[in-house]
Amino acid sequence: MTSTEIIVIVGGLLLGYWIVASLFNKKPVSSTTNSNNSSKDEPQENRSHAEEPDHNNSGEEEYIPTSWFRILEVSQSATKEQIVTAYKQKIRQYHPDKVAQMGAEIRALAEFKSKQINAAYDYAMKLQR
Repeated sequence: MTSTEIIVIVGGLLLGYWIVASLFNKKPVSSTTNSNNSSKDEPQENRSHAEEPDHNNSGEEEYIPTSWFRILEVSQSATKEQIVTAYKQKIRQYHPDKVAQMGAEIRALAEFKSKQINAAYDYAMKLQR
């Protein structure tokens, strides 16, 4: 390896390090402006991440009236029997008990999907009455 190749490699590594460091330094700067104590930042970040699925669920529940048939994968003019069949199939697929042994992210996704499916089913049954 020549000295020119070594200089190019070191320069590339330094440039790459500088780019990555500048990207990661943007996040801590915004979180440190919220609070001066770094020990207080951690619980606040954990709370905000824990609250995100609830916020997303409420947004999805508002969206259910226009997309219940997409969630259950039936047509808008589906009969009650077709809706019940689709609901049973979907809830069997996404029930949180089926993924109880898997990671927390998968369980959270399954809970979210099952809540979404239940809300869509409830709305569809209200329309059928």
